[in-house]
Amino acid sequence: MLIDTYEGQGNSLADDPDQVLAAREMDSLGVYSAVLIRDAVGYETHCVYCTEEQRAELEAEAEHTLDEYSFLMTGVAKDADGFLTILVFGYEDQEVASRNVPVFEQRLATGVSIASSQPWAEDFTHAEVWNEGKALIARLRTENALIWLRMVTAVDSLLWHK
Repeated sequence: MLIDTYEGQGNSLADDPDQVLAAREMDSLGVYSAVLIRDAVGYETHCVYCTEEQRAELEAEAEHTLDEYSFLMTGVAKDADGFLTILVFGYEDQEVASRNVPVFEQRLATGVSIASSQPWAEDFTHAEVWNEGKALIARLRTENALIWLRMVTAVDSLLWHK
């Protein structure tokens, strides 16, 4: 795909206005390392690996699960106060992105990581969540510079959608 793009025979990320928005947000928030994820799967797929207790907990929290998003861009930033995990979820329209802001805030406040069994509120000491057009953006204060990458590689529950 990269060779096709280089030779002018394929599209680049810059051809997708939603991903351009995500990349601009990441840049404006000082992200220095990021990953783009397309075709994220819902919690039903990952719950194959859940214990019965975890499955029951997730089903009870289904109302605090994000709507399906088209992509996720996540990365790490650092400012004078420490590390930040940045998440940009791409939705079909502004209404869906806006509707998911309180859902994600609630998930951060009450949810638990399937990978670590630790509440997200302990991993992220401060959270700012908002939408910008079709994007839901989260700026999460953390002491763990690598948590953003762990969430992606473990496909952790904070990123799951319906």
